[in-house]
Amino acid sequence: MSTILVTGAAGNVGRAVVRALLRRGARIIAADYQEQRVEQLFGGAVVSARLDFCDPSTWEAALHGAEHMFLMRPPAIGRASWSRDGDHHPRDA
Repeated sequence: MSTILVTGAAGNVGRAVVRALLRRGARIIAADYQEQRVEQLFGGAVVSARLDFCDPSTWEAALHGAEHMFLMRPPAIGRASWSRDGDHHPRDA
């Protein structure tokens, strides 16, 4: 079976996707900016990876070994600037 990278794995949708894929026997790289939360949720059932869309230095390691990807991106990317403090700053398109 292929190795699938699931982004946003600590969130509601990502967590459900990881669980569904695990039931099917998939190998999962569960990525989220909250890597410790991923480890709490799934333990050794997945490979956890830190992936922060706002930090390009995290991308290469998170993608390493993935053959397929389920992309769950933060909703504000592409429509507004997004900061770690949770503030959203809309821009004119």
